[in-house]
Amino acid sequence: MRGDRLNSQTLTESITHLEASLKSDPEYVMTRSKYGWALYLAQRLNEAHAVWLSILEDEPMHGPALTYLGQLALTQQQFQPAYEYYRLALSVPEDSPFAIANSDEMRASILYRFSLAAIQVNKKVEAMNALKLAVEYTPSDPSIQFELGNMFIGMQQFDQALPHIELANALQPDNARMLAALGYTWFNLNNTLNAIVFLEQAVKLAPTFALAWYHLGNAQQLQGDTNAARESFTMAVQLQPSFTIAKEALSKLR
Repeated sequence: MRGDRLNSQTLTESITHLEASLKSDPEYVMTRSKYGWALYLAQRLNEAHAVWLSILEDEPMHGPALTYLGQLALTQQQFQPAYEYYRLALSVPEDSPFAIANSDEMRASILYRFSLAAIQVNKKVEAMNALKLAVEYTPSDPSIQFELGNMFIGMQQFDQALPHIELANALQPDNARMLAALGYTWFNLNNTLNAIVFLEQAVKLAPTFALAWYHLGNAQQLQGDTNAARESFTMAVQLQPSFTIAKEALSKLR
């Protein structure tokens, strides 16, 4: 029931089977939890939500139900509830019969999603701690490495960001966002040559990436290539006419 790619026939059969099981034992929370997940995969979100809430009425610290509710809230951009559900799920003792899965990958995934919600509700310290722990569980997950690097970038700690962004890029090459972040990091570490290399790769992969064009223009300008910088700033403004700082940078070169 963990898979997200069940075909519709298999999913319908699973729901039917779980409904039959619930008729014989309607109070069994494991079956109810799986039933809620099957409903979620079938996009019957309100029903899934109701099932998981009913589980919490009986078992307020039911890790899987809390996790599923967190995921549902996160996908619906309800960040405060998502943060609260994930926080509670992670606080369930590991020796509890209702603890979340103990596999490193699953725990890292929950920590990662918790961090995304925490960032949105301005709980940045908690988000950072969660990402650091998630990296310990699964150091080869590019999304987690990238998000941790981004947090360091947001804190202007570019030397701390660099190894995480570099590793994310190595694990998942040809990703424009990662390449742009890597270029921006190198720019702030005063290595404009490296910055230009990675930012050029980013805009080649994603020609409509206005922010990458803007950062590339800054690096080119610092390198003394005014014509190239003007072209990059022009691209940024054409792609995003409301891009104020790009418009200001371009006006200074005219």
